[in-house]
Amino acid sequence: MRTPQFVSPDKLALVVLIAVLAAAPASAHVVIDAPNGGEELEVGSVFTVTWHIAIDHNLQNWDLWYSTTSNGGPWTTIAMNLPAGSGQVGSVHTYDWTIPDAVDDSVWVRVRMDNSATDYYDVSNAPFSIVPPPIIKEVIVGLGGAPQFSPANLAVEIGDIVRWTWDSTGHNVVSGDPGMPDGAFDSGDPAPAGTVYEVLFDQAFLDANPQPDGIYDYYCEPHADFGMLGTVEVSLPCPADFDNDGTVGAGDLAQLLGHWGSCADCDNCIGELDGDCRVRAFDLAILLGTWGPCP
Repeated sequence: MRTPQFVSPDKLALVVLIAVLAAAPASAHVVIDAPNGGEELEVGSVFTVTWHIAIDHNLQNWDLWYSTTSNGGPWTTIAMNLPAGSGQVGSVHTYDWTIPDAVDDSVWVRVRMDNSATDYYDVSNAPFSIVPPPIIKEVIVGLGGAPQFSPANLAVEIGDIVRWTWDSTGHNVVSGDPGMPDGAFDSGDPAPAGTVYEVLFDQAFLDANPQPDGIYDYYCEPHADFGMLGTVEVSLPCPADFDNDGTVGAGDLAQLLGHWGSCADCDNCIGELDGDCRVRAFDLAILLGTWGPCP
């Protein structure tokens, strides 16, 4: 029979402390607040990178990097040797980052707390995106004093900006047919030369102001009778082209029929075209109505 072994109180306390520390999650010394996953940052825009101190140290300065590969790098420098600022726990630190031309949907930021002894790091919790800036399509209003838009007919993609710039005085831009504005966009009263007016033709705009085939007619109120008319045609997606081959055809029909019934995931439901979270006859009718090459 073995004799029971007794542990001294001091040794027992040490064992318990070690066990607690081993089980507890490691505390971050510095924490990135933004960007921290899911953001869309536009090339050329300025985004404020934000982080805070969770555990204070003998702080000297800060360093920032980004990666378009993974949360483990390799890293590209954003800024080095930024002023230390406050070293108190909870103090917030920022840097205004001009977003580089590094378009990617998996970007990470890393910050280093540069101390006189051990340095500490944090990385964004999840990837964010760097996206290209919108394309701007230009229209000159009243070029050389003539009652016209130049060009009068403009083709754009979803997400493009149309910018009207006044070359002469006394014009405006009103969506709709002459005398029948539809409210989609309106530059206001006739304006002087040098005026600039912009409309972003993104999905939110299209949803709020739907037009058949994505065609937006507009006119100048004072000069509509002189033929000062214009059109913006937005290239719409081809929602029934499930296989992305540029044509609505037999392959897309097969996919729709293969997913007939209720959708398990309403946001990712192949064949669902009318927004009711079911693939059924109405969706089939939409597909057949768009049969052939996508616009």
